[in-house]
Amino acid sequence: MYRSLRPDTIREEVEMSLERLGVDTIDLYQVHWPAVEPEKTPIQETMSCLMELKDAGKIRAIGVSNVSLDELKEYETHGVVDTNQPRYSLLFRNIEETILPFCIENKISTLAYMPIEQGLLTGKVGMDRTFGEKEWRSNLDWNPWFKLENRKRILDMLASWSDLTDKYNCTLAQLILAWTVSQPGVTHAPLRSSHGRTSPGQRQSGRDRSRSNRYRSHPRKRARAGRTGLIAAFKLPLY
Repeated sequence: MYRSLRPDTIREEVEMSLERLGVDTIDLYQVHWPAVEPEKTPIQETMSCLMELKDAGKIRAIGVSNVSLDELKEYETHGVVDTNQPRYSLLFRNIEETILPFCIENKISTLAYMPIEQGLLTGKVGMDRTFGEKEWRSNLDWNPWFKLENRKRILDMLASWSDLTDKYNCTLAQLILAWTVSQPGVTHAPLRSSHGRTSPGQRQSGRDRSRSNRYRSHPRKRARAGRTGLIAAFKLPLY
């Protein structure tokens, strides 16, 4: 994969995107991956270009993705970061103590990707499911939860929540997404309503919170006002 964040390539690609989309402004333009050798463009150069494009009305908002905390801070130093798109899910929570607090403090919207871990947290990826050698779900360094021994533990955990999905008339995917967007700092996650199902937006009862809180391994801050979660935070060690 070739990456280039040089200002000349960004300007060219923005113009091509505007022409293909038939619009005057791109609502959100994101730097999807950090620059790497041999095209390791300094963040200051990339951000200066994006800010110029924003000032010119070519893009409305600037976003980054897959960046470290230090890289995010550097982007913010040289301009205004509107969005950050990190990997985040109930199982993958590395950003909770670092990037999410920074985004809250600096009013950066967080667009979580892989909130249902490529289908694993829907409960529909069974023990007999296999994946092609080149599929991402076969990359156990990237997706260790797909190891059979870990997958079994996930499926058992999800099966134990059937009373919650019945109570709130929702699917497991909706339950997981409701938890995701209720976490402090998370502002967006891919959502899709299902025909015949209501959105799992009811407030969780005290009894449900008490039951799920038994699985919490460390204290959590309360979700922002207006956000209601259905399940508390679970942490399982990897094998």
